[in-house]
Amino acid sequence: MKKQSKSQKAPAVFPLSSTLFRRDARGITLVEVLIAMLIAALSITTIVWLEKNKWGGFANSQKTEDAIRLISKKVEEIRLDIIKDPDANWPPTAPATYESDGIKIETTIAPAYDNLGNQLDDVRKIDIIASWTTGIKTDTLEITTYVSKDF
Repeated sequence: MKKQSKSQKAPAVFPLSSTLFRRDARGITLVEVLIAMLIAALSITTIVWLEKNKWGGFANSQKTEDAIRLISKKVEEIRLDIIKDPDANWPPTAPATYESDGIKIETTIAPAYDNLGNQLDDVRKIDIIASWTTGIKTDTLEITTYVSKDF
């Protein structure tokens, strides 16, 4: 059997670095704290601003979608009236202005012309303008389409 030597020492425990407790060690200065707070405040402000604009854009796109839906509905109503009774509902008529869901719809029906400037008897030009206000900004969507007495 081997003999154990008495000179074996227990593993060394590393003491805390003496530099942590030096008198000349420096901590965080007030200027560094203020700069960190400024960076945090700017970051939070930017995140809040981006979120606000995201939801504002969503509301505007929702109004645009509603305007497109109302315009499509109006054009289809005019076309269905012509199909139901072409003789009684030609030329088509529509209320000049009405409002729905905060969106103002203006409809204008006028004669249609070919490329040479000749009036087309069985075709009408329909201009529909939708406008709505979001905050202080007014947005407008204008659609022009044509309808015919004989589809």
